[in-house]
Amino acid sequence: MPDPLDPRAPQIAIVGAGVAGLAMAVGLSQLGLSVALVGPPARRAVASPAFDARIYALSQASVRLLEQLRVWPQIDAARLQPVQKMRVFGDTGAELQFDAWSVAAERIATIAEESELLRVLSLAAEFAPGVRRVPLAMTSLRFESGGATLQLADGSALPVALVIGADGAESAVRDAAGIAADVFDY
Repeated sequence: MPDPLDPRAPQIAIVGAGVAGLAMAVGLSQLGLSVALVGPPARRAVASPAFDARIYALSQASVRLLEQLRVWPQIDAARLQPVQKMRVFGDTGAELQFDAWSVAAERIATIAEESELLRVLSLAAEFAPGVRRVPLAMTSLRFESGGATLQLADGSALPVALVIGADGAESAVRDAAGIAADVFDY
């Protein structure tokens, strides 16, 4: 387990360096915790003149979280789009409709490009004193009394008190923990 007297030893490992993992790492660091952000960067986190095809529809709660992390003001406003109405079609043809006007809201979501979110969150993580980037894949995970040990692609071991899985739909952390997931069509 991590040595509580070693200030360099991470208390928490976050497996997955995408938007969710980066946001969690920055937030935990701002709370004074030591975090190892495990995994290769999700994709290129650099501003581009072309718009990104991969987007997030951010709820107001997600925007508030990014404001609390102090990264929201760093997002290029030209890369954001408010959503007042939305129609969602399922795989079987079913449809859902959302309208900000019907719930007396300014918007129901804000569209943000993944590359822009990665850019600002990556920059925040670089400056967060408690975040240590570990750009290696996790190969296995062992739970033990008082924490867990991650085995990394280079053969090294990373002992921590807590592991957070932010590694997507095919989560290796979820599998290692024996947590079942039900998958169904949209």
